[in-house]
Amino acid sequence: VATELILSMASQFASSMGEILPAIFLLSLGLLLNFGRAQDRLPKPTISFEPVTGIALEGGIIIIKCAVNINDPKLIYIFRGQEMVFNSTQDSNETAVFTIGNVTSTNRGIYRCIYDLLVPIQRRSGLS
Repeated sequence: VATELILSMASQFASSMGEILPAIFLLSLGLLLNFGRAQDRLPKPTISFEPVTGIALEGGIIIIKCAVNINDPKLIYIFRGQEMVFNSTQDSNETAVFTIGNVTSTNRGIYRCIYDLLVPIQRRSGLS
């Protein structure tokens, strides 16, 4: 509805605004779309580690937990840098737990958590 309003206003003022109108229209449409996206943002997940420091000795174990406080089905991903290293489907308000055993230097990196909400339509959260 709001997009239609912008379009009808654009056609009414087209003759008087000349070349300035397209820039105003695009700016208004961009603000409108960003406002709509802000309304639909999902809460960010929370990531935690065991040991709490997130540091493990070579050969040790590190556990990565991603908590999402939404009680709908979701697909949870753990990224190391830009690479997805784990994923899991969760049906409820559970914490996804991922374990790295026999830690080596190749496991070094910054780990982030993100999720896709699967119902009623698929939407993605921000990074943890």
